[in-house]
Amino acid sequence: MATKKLQIELDLPEELFEVLDRIATAVKEDRATVMRWALDYYVEQEGEIILDEAAGIAELDAGLSVDFDDVLKESYAIIKAAEARRAKRAV
Repeated sequence: MATKKLQIELDLPEELFEVLDRIATAVKEDRATVMRWALDYYVEQEGEIILDEAAGIAELDAGLSVDFDDVLKESYAIIKAAEARRAKRAV
């Protein structure tokens, strides 16, 4: 199935527009193709990080978190119990 394409209007600083034109000329593609490549790259590299952070914030807002100090206390208790068992076996 063909991907549906949507047209957008985009205001760019003149310097960025000129760079996109130079890149398009260098790779023998049109400016729109170079802009799609740039957007695809950004979405792949940065978009996933942004969406992961947004999901984490949503979890925090929903109360789906654990206080880090509580995690540390529990971790220390587990380590202390394991050390006590090891000390008993060593005797």
